[in-house]
Amino acid sequence: MFSLRLLGGISLQGPGGPVEGRTTQPRQLALLSLLGSATRSGRSRDTLMALLWPDADERHARALLSDALYLIRRELGSEAVVESGQELSLNPAVVSVDVAEFQEALETDGLEAAVRLYSGPFLYGFHVSGMPELERWIDVERRRQADRYGEALQTLALRAEEEGDPGRAAGWWGRAVAHEPYSSRVTLRLMEALARSGDHVAALEAARAHEHLLREELEVEPAPEVTALAEELRKRPPSVPAGRRSEYRHPHTTGSDAVPAPDRAPPPLLHPAIRKWLRRAALLGGAMGIALLASFLLLPAERSSGLESDLVVVDVFSNQTGDPALDPVGAMAGHWLVQSLHAAGLRVVPFDVSLAVGRDDATSERGRDRLRSLARAAGARIVVSGSYYREGGELRLQAEIADADRGEVLFAPDPIDAPMDRPSLALAPLRVSVRDFLFRYLNTVSVLDTIPGWSRPPGFEAYRRFLVGMEYFVDTEWGAASAHFEAAARLDPAYPAFRYMSAIALGNQGRRREAAGYLAGIDEVEDRMTPYDRATVEWLRADGPTESLRAARRMTEVGPSYVGFYLVASHSLELNRAAEALDVLERPTVGPLLAPGWPLYWSLRVEALHALGRHREELRVAREGLSQHPDAPSLAGFELPALAALGQDGEILSQVGELLELRPSAIGPLIVAGDELHAHGHPEAAMRVWRRLVQVLRPRTEVAGADAASPNPSLVGLLERLGRAREAGKLLSDLAIVDSLAYVEHLGILAARRGDRAEAESAFDWLAGRSGQHLRGRHLHAQARIAAELGDAERAIECLRRALSRSGAYTAVHRDYHLRRLRGHPAFESLGTPAPAESGGQGP
Repeated sequence: MFSLRLLGGISLQGPGGPVEGRTTQPRQLALLSLLGSATRSGRSRDTLMALLWPDADERHARALLSDALYLIRRELGSEAVVESGQELSLNPAVVSVDVAEFQEALETDGLEAAVRLYSGPFLYGFHVSGMPELERWIDVERRRQADRYGEALQTLALRAEEEGDPGRAAGWWGRAVAHEPYSSRVTLRLMEALARSGDHVAALEAARAHEHLLREELEVEPAPEVTALAEELRKRPPSVPAGRRSEYRHPHTTGSDAVPAPDRAPPPLLHPAIRKWLRRAALLGGAMGIALLASFLLLPAERSSGLESDLVVVDVFSNQTGDPALDPVGAMAGHWLVQSLHAAGLRVVPFDVSLAVGRDDATSERGRDRLRSLARAAGARIVVSGSYYREGGELRLQAEIADADRGEVLFAPDPIDAPMDRPSLALAPLRVSVRDFLFRYLNTVSVLDTIPGWSRPPGFEAYRRFLVGMEYFVDTEWGAASAHFEAAARLDPAYPAFRYMSAIALGNQGRRREAAGYLAGIDEVEDRMTPYDRATVEWLRADGPTESLRAARRMTEVGPSYVGFYLVASHSLELNRAAEALDVLERPTVGPLLAPGWPLYWSLRVEALHALGRHREELRVAREGLSQHPDAPSLAGFELPALAALGQDGEILSQVGELLELRPSAIGPLIVAGDELHAHGHPEAAMRVWRRLVQVLRPRTEVAGADAASPNPSLVGLLERLGRAREAGKLLSDLAIVDSLAYVEHLGILAARRGDRAEAESAFDWLAGRSGQHLRGRHLHAQARIAAELGDAERAIECLRRALSRSGAYTAVHRDYHLRRLRGHPAFESLGTPAPAESGGQGP
């Protein structure tokens, strides 16, 4: 067994001690690091080649990668590297990796084990010259692992506090302070825990150490809360209650009962050269601020007709610090201003529009184009923008308000400073200065004073996690998105967006009970909700597509939100109004915002074209979407329904093997492609596609054998389609999940296919007993399929009508193989015919 250690440095140990030779050369170690830190699915060959041999052409890069893999296998064994198509990873049975163990401990809530495993920053001290992309990857991964370690420490501390053990909590907070020594927030939590445990002397020592560190290294003062608590503690008599002694130890002391420290103490967060640069940052920051202030003055005075004079759009503030770790400050500043101005009664464009417009430095020509594009996209005449930079060791925010129609600056409030680790302290005064000017300029009366919840912006770390979650969300990686949203909600439970985005991401995973929990508690923060927040919560609570469409339209009414427009299109399509959906998606103020950043925009647009029978246009749009988002998981097999509708089964068959090797998630779209071929009058072509899929899936199921959690349910459906009922029944018996809706549905379909009406009716009745909004009519669809297989058209169509009133999955009805006997029935055909567009201005 080999052991690869990536935390706190890099080392490779074998059964006989440290591994030496060519395997430990820098590039080989970099390859091992990439493989060892990959997710369970592995890391693609293309990624490895791009990071390790960026200057080589593809042929030479592939050869170099093969040579490097050969060296690893020669040294560590032929089974050391696992290949799955184009994905590569280390075999955990051959090589243990501390990063993988660290991640597994976090995922299984083994937080204490995780913090023991974290022995220092990821690949600390490791460097390969001439490979900037690899260095950037290492920096991102190092920050990610450090963040997770810090979150684990803080979670352990909070749990200890909840259990009434302040001494234990102080031990964890002490570890957190060692990890984030410049954070006044963490130091304050340590001091509070020490004070609760009665260890006032240690609390004061923690305050003094923090104050000395900030003054010596950053030349800034600690947060006022730290100073205030220290002053208060000096007035109290020190005491340590028996049996409740703090587990915190100052870094210069030792104690046998202290919480175990990492094997290797982590290095300072800031290199001395960076600290020196921080002290000199004021000169650069001042120049950047002046440049940004001039950005709108340099705009040509072009007239933008159609801009609403009382509508405000707030841009992402531009990061001029040179530190990517501070990027979230720009979005947080913009988002907070939008939320605050909304709450004050001003007409403000939801912040998702600003996030959708490409980000460029506002001082550049492209940046000025961005501000014009933002004003046009939002239809807003007033644009609030800004920048932030370092000034004497602090973070300085500079805002400006401009008239996009006249191309001139209306107001530039005084710059506002805040401590580097507490940028949110600048947001409240920033909000006041921007708000007060807009009230005067627009002759509007403030209602903010009646909304006390808007006295505090979100925490910086919470908002940073929220932004990371949004990046995963737009890529439809719901699991990763919900993890970050939930982390943000734990860090700042009073911020509404953190809660409802957690509910949305959990719901998209089918984790509806957990989603309902977040939604149930959101009324606690009613006083912090903007009109847009309330509309979003209304949408989440809507029952059925009609109510959902009404709520989505409300989201667009409170401001031109691109999420709102997407939802309007989605629910219009659910209600079989494909023309209305397409009209929304192809509007010049919507499409350009959604297309570059959201893969789901393309899938929705393609689905609308398919419902309207415009299949050649559908194929063109599908390929355009794939060109913009070639790696988006949600677009796997994206063009297949159009190819099927056009009868191009040969091209579909040619893609089966390659798609499944590269993206196992493509099995669903491939089955749909066969169903589409069948629905469009190509049954033999459909059979060829289904048979080919069985050939690919059958070996995988057999290889999995007894180790598989369950056979592949997709294989059951394919065997049903091919008329191989006996094989499907045998495979279904292995599933044996009695309470599974899908299991009972397949049971009923197979019984109907073999003429066992009693068993089919039993399955039908079991499904009739299911209920709940979370099912979204899924049980009714299953009943319709069983009834159709039994030849009971009237009952099947009635079930479909009820199902569609709850889920609106019209586009799936026409291709559903199990409903094939209903084709030609007037009532069934009317269900799948797109409804004409509503008149009377019903669109958003």
